[in-house]
Amino acid sequence: MQFRYWTVRIVPSPLAITSLGYGVIVQCVSTGESEWQFLDDHSGMGAVQGAVKTARKNLETQLKQLQDANHALDIEGTETLNDYLGWCVDHWNNLLRVDAAKFMHAASLTEACALLFSQLIEPPARNQPANDVRNLRVKIKKAYQNQPLVRTAIKTNSTLIIAKYQLNPNCAVVKETTVLELNEAFNFATANPNAGFTNVEAWSLKIEKMRNTNSQLEFANSRVEIDDDTDIVAFYHEPQSNWQFDTLKRAQEIWDASRVKYLPINAAESRANELNKRLSA
Repeated sequence: MQFRYWTVRIVPSPLAITSLGYGVIVQCVSTGESEWQFLDDHSGMGAVQGAVKTARKNLETQLKQLQDANHALDIEGTETLNDYLGWCVDHWNNLLRVDAAKFMHAASLTEACALLFSQLIEPPARNQPANDVRNLRVKIKKAYQNQPLVRTAIKTNSTLIIAKYQLNPNCAVVKETTVLELNEAFNFATANPNAGFTNVEAWSLKIEKMRNTNSQLEFANSRVEIDDDTDIVAFYHEPQSNWQFDTLKRAQEIWDASRVKYLPINAAESRANELNKRLSA
């Protein structure tokens, strides 16, 4: 199958000669269906971090309106995704830049989007241990994205609103107006597992608060209520020493009290498969 794709870059200032690859937008030439994916980690973007998030939200709103190739906007004429992005290529000179369309072949739209994102946008792995929390989060996301229904249900750039608190889950899996799962990653296989336990306590306190208040998940321009049945999943890298095992046991006691499911990181693929079956039901 042939796909048309656009890359999206961040240019920190109008006169900057450097840019950062930020995302890809992919459209099936024959059906007009589209998918897109952007970086979720904005921590290294400095002063423009907030502006990038706002620009992304606005762009995604526009893309969703144009997902149907025959969707007509409230302006003169009928505009398709290809028309709109072609206009962005020619006229945008803002924080986000859209590059001219290119073409590629792949077996499916999902495969095309994942391949382009991994090859063109996703930053190379840093010299971090495999059990680093950041790497664990990436591993979970990749396992979930390998399941087609889960991939479309993932809201990776979401915020959990808990009274006056906020929490950014690693992955939120949403089916229509139901939040099926929120997950996070933890690492106990470190020289200082107590540092990881501090993160567990802070996260678990917010989860406990969420269980006892009306909380919402915010993503794009939507807000969805958190049900009492929403699964909260803590993935962890299995400890190696007795000290690390003791710390994990303390964490599990807290998670049991908060009705948090805890799974070793190697169970991410089977968990994703389970979610895929729930989404197809």
